[in-house]
Amino acid sequence: MALQPPRLVVPLLVAAAAALVVAAPAIAKKRKAPRAAALNVAVLPFTGKGSGGNDAKEALELELELVETAAVVASDAVADDTRRLRTPYQADALAPILSRRAVDVLVTGERAVGKDDEDVLLVVAYAKDGAPRFFVELPLGRDPQDTAVAVIDALRPALSAWKRQRPVKLPGAEPKRADRSVRMADVLADDDEDAAPPRRETVSKAEPARRRAEPEDVEPPRAARDQHRDTSPLAFTKDDADDEPARPKKRKRSLSIDDDAPEETVARSTIDDAGRRIDAVDEAEVPADGALAHTLAVTAAFDGATWAYSFDGDAVGSAKVNAAFFPGGSVAVDAWPMRSFGVPWLGLEADGAVAFVPFRINARQVPVTPEALTATHYRLGVMVKGRYALKNGIAFGARLGYRYYGASIEAQTVDVGGQTENLTVVPGFEFHTAAIGAEAFVPILLGKQRLEIDLKADALPLTYYEEKPDDPGGTSLAYGWYASAGVRYDIVAGFYGELRGQTIGAIADYSNQGGRKIFVGDQLETLAGGDVLNFTLGFSAGVGFMF
Repeated sequence: MALQPPRLVVPLLVAAAAALVVAAPAIAKKRKAPRAAALNVAVLPFTGKGSGGNDAKEALELELELVETAAVVASDAVADDTRRLRTPYQADALAPILSRRAVDVLVTGERAVGKDDEDVLLVVAYAKDGAPRFFVELPLGRDPQDTAVAVIDALRPALSAWKRQRPVKLPGAEPKRADRSVRMADVLADDDEDAAPPRRETVSKAEPARRRAEPEDVEPPRAARDQHRDTSPLAFTKDDADDEPARPKKRKRSLSIDDDAPEETVARSTIDDAGRRIDAVDEAEVPADGALAHTLAVTAAFDGATWAYSFDGDAVGSAKVNAAFFPGGSVAVDAWPMRSFGVPWLGLEADGAVAFVPFRINARQVPVTPEALTATHYRLGVMVKGRYALKNGIAFGARLGYRYYGASIEAQTVDVGGQTENLTVVPGFEFHTAAIGAEAFVPILLGKQRLEIDLKADALPLTYYEEKPDDPGGTSLAYGWYASAGVRYDIVAGFYGELRGQTIGAIADYSNQGGRKIFVGDQLETLAGGDVLNFTLGFSAGVGFMF
């Protein structure tokens, strides 16, 4: 019996498409309007004993959600970037990270020495240029919620006029003179007349030029400086040293300019309160792409697919049914809800699709009722997955979950000698299965826009397969597959376009006699098992929103 699919009339899908097109600008405007003037604020976990740790971070994020001028964003990527730096809170090292992550305000909290030389919780807010614009000192050991409320009370006025805030000097930035540590002024002071000259012994002109002096005033010989150049608090490059004009040597403790330093030597250094040198890492050492990933992506798409079904009977009968093309619709959710709780590798995925496939049966031997009918195809999947992400954002992972693939259709019958018998030409079916598979994720930055590529492949080994209203065999053993490849491109304000190709299918082996009958000559014969191949191959084009 040949099948002739008629014209595909899907007014429901046309109406849905029109509704989505009309609603998209309104949704974008509604989503974007409250955040138009808001600052993207990221909060790092507080560090140090008594600071409150991650609990204080989460409490502060909840309080920031109530501030109209603030929009809380995930801080995991910023935290990963700053952990790679030896001096993460220096302006020249921090600014490129905040700019790349689109963070306007970075809030940190740590146990530190306050203005009165006592340990306090120092909460600092950094601007996009990497310089601190706000700080507040709070007692240690407080309840995280109380700490968050105190920070918000102090920070709220600064956020409302953030662009007018000037850089502030943090407590402990300059060590006290009583310390034996090296002072920044001793290292970087220019040879101006205001600088206090080092104390020296009074000698007469008759004394030798090489006289005994205090150890900290003696300038080491050039050979000694070359031998121990790695201990210098500054390691300027050769080009930097050559550019300096010649001036009288002025003895300053711990100052060494090495003419033979390699070109890749970092010239930016700071001296901490203990006199240790800390070099700022060059921006070239930080990966340009970093760890790129969304927290939630929701997609609505229009689908187009082809469906093929074939049965090869062991003893009698064979059949082939196909639909060359049919439209449908689908939704998909890809979420990483544990990212804000420090578990960025654990995610969830759900997808569902529905399509209406019309058929017309041309019976050559006997009339089949109904002559025209519509099958409704379904697809559903729920997965739990884990990923391992590289520094450039490329990730590989494993997946585990459940999938359903099915179709419902009206039973087809014939009249044989005044008796109604089932004669299934287009079968319905149900395919329930466990799914286990792998996936890959590749993020790419194209200017300020993000392109995401994902590949997924699932094996469907533990299954239950049944055809309706009758089976071509008594028992069945089935397995299947699912595969998908998609490209998602960020358009504007979190909205994106997506293209995806996908396939799902089942292979079933029936044995023993079933309930399905076919015509063999002029007689109805009952099928006694055989092989079934049932699959869908299609594509989808949709839009969605992610953050």
